[in-house]
Amino acid sequence: MRPKPAYLALQDLVRREWRTRAEGVTDADGVFRFRGFHGSYLIHTESGGTDSGIQSAITLEPGKTASQLIHLL
Repeated sequence: MRPKPAYLALQDLVRREWRTRAEGVTDADGVFRFRGFHGSYLIHTESGGTDSGIQSAITLEPGKTASQLIHLL
């Protein structure tokens, strides 16, 4: 009842390689871009190094462009 090498390889792909972890700051126009795999993503925002409390979701679908507009005041 030990995990087989194929299971461990798949687990590594799902937990590490196929995950998108993007972080950064917005440009001069207040825009942040990233490329990700198809699927759903949670977006967390900060303003001035402090958690803004805003959480949003975005879904990337094949053949479609997705965008999310978040206003921080």
